[in-house]
Amino acid sequence: MDVIKPNRKELNKFVLAIGLFAALQCFSKAQANVIEQAQSSPLVYIEGPITIEQRKMLSAQFTQTYKTLPPQMKVRIEKRFPSKRYNIRVDFFDPKIAGEVNAKGNIELNFRILSDQKLLERTLIHEFAHIYDQLQFIPDDIAKALMICDGWGYSSYPPEYCELYHGIESSISTLPGFLDASGLYQSFQGHGERIKETTFGYRSPDVYESKNSREMFAVNMEYYLTDPEYQCRRPSIYRYLSNYFSYHPFGQKSCPQGLSFVDPHFGNAKNAIKNIDLSKVYQIHYLLAGAGSGTSASFGHSMVRVVICSPQREKVGPECLKDIEHHLVLSFRGFVDQPQNSALSGLLGKYPSRLFFLPLPQVINEYNIVQLRDLYSYPLKLSQQEIKNFLERAVETHWSYKNQYYFLTNNCALETMNLLKAGISRKQIQNSRPQTPQGLLEELIKKDLIDSNLDLRNLPLAKENGFFFQSNSIHLKEALDIINKEAQSNFDISEWFNLKASDRREIYKGKSSAPLALTQKWPASFLFLERYIEKWFDDQIYQNLIENTLNEEDLKIQKDLLKNISRTFNIDGQLTSPSNLTQSGYGIPSPVELAKVQIFLSSIEKERDKNQSEIDSMMNLLRQKFGQNEVNSIHDNLRLFYQGLSSVPSKKNHLGY
Repeated sequence: MDVIKPNRKELNKFVLAIGLFAALQCFSKAQANVIEQAQSSPLVYIEGPITIEQRKMLSAQFTQTYKTLPPQMKVRIEKRFPSKRYNIRVDFFDPKIAGEVNAKGNIELNFRILSDQKLLERTLIHEFAHIYDQLQFIPDDIAKALMICDGWGYSSYPPEYCELYHGIESSISTLPGFLDASGLYQSFQGHGERIKETTFGYRSPDVYESKNSREMFAVNMEYYLTDPEYQCRRPSIYRYLSNYFSYHPFGQKSCPQGLSFVDPHFGNAKNAIKNIDLSKVYQIHYLLAGAGSGTSASFGHSMVRVVICSPQREKVGPECLKDIEHHLVLSFRGFVDQPQNSALSGLLGKYPSRLFFLPLPQVINEYNIVQLRDLYSYPLKLSQQEIKNFLERAVETHWSYKNQYYFLTNNCALETMNLLKAGISRKQIQNSRPQTPQGLLEELIKKDLIDSNLDLRNLPLAKENGFFFQSNSIHLKEALDIINKEAQSNFDISEWFNLKASDRREIYKGKSSAPLALTQKWPASFLFLERYIEKWFDDQIYQNLIENTLNEEDLKIQKDLLKNISRTFNIDGQLTSPSNLTQSGYGIPSPVELAKVQIFLSSIEKERDKNQSEIDSMMNLLRQKFGQNEVNSIHDNLRLFYQGLSSVPSKKNHLGY
């Protein structure tokens, strides 16, 4: 065989080629190892058009985020998928979407969020929340109830509570307790249906949460696990999640802002923001106003009374029931943003519903004196922790509530019950949907939230103990009965009020020499009624102005007055919807945000006072044009009756004069 010997030059080229090939092979293997190491986490496999450094960062962030999840959540996920490794695909897609997860638990992330570490962390938590929610880990008590309800079949009539568990198809987002905490209450129609839009529409951390209950859960999980202030800003959902997972991400802390609310009727702006001192709260009561005149008042009105002790009292106890000047009333009402109230608008949901925080003396004046309606106060059987939870929910609602008032389907009774549901989390009331204030009272008694031994039929005793506030109508009737008996007349209250002031004066003078005139009863009865008539006549002037057609000159006065009244409504609209006063943050405002609210309230104080002064001036002008003679005559009566009262030897009578 012939052997061809290469020359030295060719041999060197061959050796160099072999070496270069080997080096390239080694480099390729090394590069492959780097890529593999960058994504070789026991938890995650990453793919997509990103660099090695980005893969490393994402893998590390994923691992760190996974560690922050509640231990119970991780245990359940790993139990269901013991060998699970998550797949993440990074790509460019809709810039409005940070991430998505499919039914298999594979995660897609938008490339654009990789440069924002906080957003990346929240997005990963958000998608983990969806993954957990899809696993359908149902709590044992609910799972048992579902088995019982399913056993009835479609052709039978299951227990009423089965409505509560209608549509449960997730670990958390469709559970009744979470839905109540999220403001997604049961609809009026029942059958387990929920309202479509959360009532926590104001001061939201992310409006995306309002899309549905699944997004509500995922968005709130983001803040639950990343924001130390979350438990102070959204205490209701925080309390639900921490109880569900038995986990407090940042430990339990006291909230620096306390339970602060805006008083819409403040006199001085410095006193506009008030705070509830939990250490001084004795009881929570269901406060029921009796039926009044007019369609909107015909069924009564549901409210909540917060019995707060005087700051001077060292001991919190039954004596605090007497400290009514410190008590608060929580009252859901439709905010009427126009001079004339419309019953039709109330039926059609044209008015926004608001939760008002009002001082009890103002409510007593409104119902007992102005509307001549009784108030019944029923103590609720709540623990101190339930009182705290309820008041946190009330303040949270005060700042975030967004809903419309419907006289029949979303009224004071239903809204008050919803507040109780989310505030105290009692299972026995979760399926309650009262339609009327009296129906709410019956439901609270039935569910053992009101002591069945409490009997308000003994009204004098109930009044003495602070559970009953009597309408002044009985005193008006007593005063008129004295006049009718002595004058041998038969007037009812309406007829007496519609008499001319001069006619009432003549009746008074006609019997001034009678024996009764030598006592205080005669002038006291006239004076008591005339004071009511003075206020009532002002209302009549205003109603006549609103309802009657006026000449051109008077029409200008009417327009100017209504313009100023509308301006007042605009100002009050901001005060009764406190979310309008804040520009940043979510949920219950922080101390910094409250300070900014205080500055804003101070800025509108002068405008508010100036506007009210102009309204008062115009009302005086209207009195002069449409009823000054009668107003003067009423004032003459007041002076005359007071003189008659003063001329009798002083001896306090049953009317308080």
